[in-house]
Amino acid sequence: MIVVIDVGSQGYSMSVDEVNNFGSLAVRPTAAVANSLEAAVSELGAGHLDGDHLWIEIDGLRDRGPKNVEWREKLTKMIDFADQHGWVDGGRRVRAHIE
Repeated sequence: MIVVIDVGSQGYSMSVDEVNNFGSLAVRPTAAVANSLEAAVSELGAGHLDGDHLWIEIDGLRDRGPKNVEWREKLTKMIDFADQHGWVDGGRRVRAHIE
């Protein structure tokens, strides 16, 4: 799963690509956001930066993904796996590598 952070005429935006790839989670800021990623994350309420990682709000992922039950169940399993490895912060955020 790829979280794309971009900026356009309406401000910063966050979307989810590769929504059915539950084997990895990464953040891909566009070139337009590369130098303002911290501001984008803050304005979007997307989580918090930690070096080469972004702790993404889990609810934000759910809100931007497909609305069907099957997808949400698979996301929950992915989050549970991440939690077993220490990549979930208090059940609210999950760690993703910034590409």
